[in-house]
Amino acid sequence: MKFGVFLPISGRATGPDTLREAARSAEALGLRPEQCLMVAAHPADLASAARCGLRTAYVPRPLEFGPGRPGSQPEPGQPFDVVAGDFVELAEKLGC
Repeated sequence: MKFGVFLPISGRATGPDTLREAARSAEALGLRPEQCLMVAAHPADLASAARCGLRTAYVPRPLEFGPGRPGSQPEPGQPFDVVAGDFVELAEKLGC
């Protein structure tokens, strides 16, 4: 597994155009989209990323909307390449 490049999307809309731009950025770095992983807490963003060829990792943010209000939840059976409860677990699953 290769690390060292981070393409932040935070602070910008993560609609299809932004995700296509992330895929193009990967290609500009000499990587194929499927060699990159988008990590997000929003299942819809990850679904868009997957349609652009990016691999996906779902990490929930249970307090995203404050205590007692559920964060974004995936649909039952929604496919992700990696699912982790937090970033420590994600790192472990990625072999870091």
